Amino acid sequence: VVNTLLLGAMIMSFALVDAGTNFNLLLLHLLVFGMVNSLQFSIMNTATIIDLPQADVSAGNSIFSVVMQLSLSFGVYCGALLLGYFAPGVTGMAGQGAQAVPQVINAFHYTFICVGLFSIAASLTFFFMPAELGRGRESSQD
Repeated sequence: VVNTLLLGAMIMSFALVDAGTNFNLLLLHLLVFGMVNSLQFSIMNTATIIDLPQADVSAGNSIFSVVMQLSLSFGVYCGALLLGYFAPGVTGMAGQGAQAVPQVINAFHYTFICVGLFSIAASLTFFFMPAELGRGRESSQD
């Protein structure tokens, strides 16, 4: 739960990035975000296959990978929809150059905030996981 909340907060924090953001600070931010995101994938993969019999782990991992790819695609789709919602008419602003830039930047900031909130809301799913998940794994060698 904590990592998912942290991931959502990290996504939302991208709304604070602007042209004046220090490059080294941005690199550090991206590094930490990558670490938190990687940890999230590892946690979810472990939770998915922890109670599967050894013979089913490969199939379970394959299904998890497909679900993750679909989730990422759905997330990109939702992000694009939000971006379009927050920046209506930007595609028709070709040739307006600098006049469109503030609207586009604000649209990205609002989109990062919304996607971060979606991630934070997703942390609620972890409260529905059984408390005994993986408890018998050490003693059983399937």
